[in-house]
Amino acid sequence: MCLSIVAGYSLLTILALIVRVEAHRWGFILDAHAPAAMRVAVAVHGAVLLPCLALLMWARRRPAVHPLLPRIVLAAMPLLLLASVDRILTIAYAPPFVYPCFIPHPTRDWTFRPGWSGTIEGQTMRVNSHGLPGPQISYEKADDEYRVLFLGDSVAAGYGVREEECFVQRLSALANARGSAMNVTSVNCSVTSYSPWQEVDLLATTGMRYDPDAVVQVFCLNDYVEKFQLARFGGYSAGAQGEGIRTLFWSGIYRAIRDVQIKRQRDLERRLRHTMKRYSVARLIDHPDAPEFREAWRITFDNLSEMISIARANNRPFVIVCFPYAIQLQADAIKHPAPQARLADFARSHGVPLLDLLPVFRAHLRNLGGTVNDLFFDNAHATPTGHAIAAEHVYTFLLENGLLPPSISGSADRSVGTGDE
Repeated sequence: MCLSIVAGYSLLTILALIVRVEAHRWGFILDAHAPAAMRVAVAVHGAVLLPCLALLMWARRRPAVHPLLPRIVLAAMPLLLLASVDRILTIAYAPPFVYPCFIPHPTRDWTFRPGWSGTIEGQTMRVNSHGLPGPQISYEKADDEYRVLFLGDSVAAGYGVREEECFVQRLSALANARGSAMNVTSVNCSVTSYSPWQEVDLLATTGMRYDPDAVVQVFCLNDYVEKFQLARFGGYSAGAQGEGIRTLFWSGIYRAIRDVQIKRQRDLERRLRHTMKRYSVARLIDHPDAPEFREAWRITFDNLSEMISIARANNRPFVIVCFPYAIQLQADAIKHPAPQARLADFARSHGVPLLDLLPVFRAHLRNLGGTVNDLFFDNAHATPTGHAIAAEHVYTFLLENGLLPPSISGSADRSVGTGDE
């Protein structure tokens, strides 16, 4: 009887999995994780359950040869069946979306995992031993080296593009290709999902150790509001730290239990969605004077003031580069850039140079044509073309403000970092 149950279960399960694989091939199953999960499930059943079934059948025919073999196999069957159920559940429950590049941080909630390298959203990424994106840079500066330090979030970290395509790395390539009197190095102190309250700590504890000659804060509109989604600011989100690397995520049973636990927290999810909608960039653009944004302005400008003070205390110039959101570039969007206007007022009052890239991108679309999708692949993150345009204007902006070494060649190599790609 046990043999019949095992045989029936194994054959029916494998048949069902094969049917699902074929169904996906014909477009009836749309879950992205399902094909790989089904292939693993078929492999598990083929490699474990079927050999056990064969052993049982062989032992049944020759019981005197190995009398303990059927008992051993039957004793292992509950574990094997549990593994079978686990693999089947992986098809129904996708693995949690986690960022293995993050680790918790005591004062900034999360940071990049030092030494990590891998792929995020289809693009390779590396983190140096100091926990910063890009190549390894020593704290000690060479005599002929000029350093520009960048603070920002995923935009400046180069999310969605190759490392060399990010405007931060393009800047140093531009300066050195155009005959800079000193070797220009871009120090990228940007971490995905960071806001100014975290960048203050990063600048004070790590950034200034690089002995930068200029500090550039890359401002995005979500810097105003996304902090209020975090538990630290009264929200319901743990931020970008995710849940780290967990072996249990491979288990379908764990995923199913986790899904049940999450569904029990529907009220928490509802409040989180409400908070995200209330403190969204779209609402900030449409209603910049809403009462809940007053505290956002205050905290943000206080954080920027602290960064300015740190830079000036070390006799380092401080500038701001503001990236727009893609919705501000839509042809039919009649929106006054109020967030940028308030940031400009702040910069003027503190004597800080500001480069607003909103009119830059608008002029590019107006003069050269194309669509917003040529410059942004989502609402916040620039394409390689968008990064190239930003790099060109950041280079000119810094040069005009005396924050880059002058060229000694007398000519400019325009082939690096232009938007004509």
